[in-house]
Amino acid sequence: MQKRNMELKASSSLVSLLFAGIPWHIFFPWAISVDTGQQIIKVSKRNWFLIGVDTQIIQFNYIRTITINQHLIGADIIIKVIGGTAEAKYISKGDCRKIKDLLISFNQRKKNKKNIVIN
Repeated sequence: MQKRNMELKASSSLVSLLFAGIPWHIFFPWAISVDTGQQIIKVSKRNWFLIGVDTQIIQFNYIRTITINQHLIGADIIIKVIGGTAEAKYISKGDCRKIKDLLISFNQRKKNKKNIVIN
């Protein structure tokens, strides 16, 4: 039996941030959450003042393109939507692959098919 409502969470990995030469982002990591039940993607990052979190919430039907840029260690996921872009950087490659597979399988299952372009 397949799960219809699934939530997948990922965040920037410490090794990727150190290897990329931006260790100050250890205190400000990116996080991404994909919830198929509510059909939303949530991208968040702690702000520079360490007193809050900046969050973007995107509905699946506004997604136009998903791009994954792979690095030596880790990957960036860039989600283009109507009117803007959401990015989560230095996520593990395995988590990026899981997010991509989850979005593709969800897109194939839904009734009103608007295909998401995956680069």
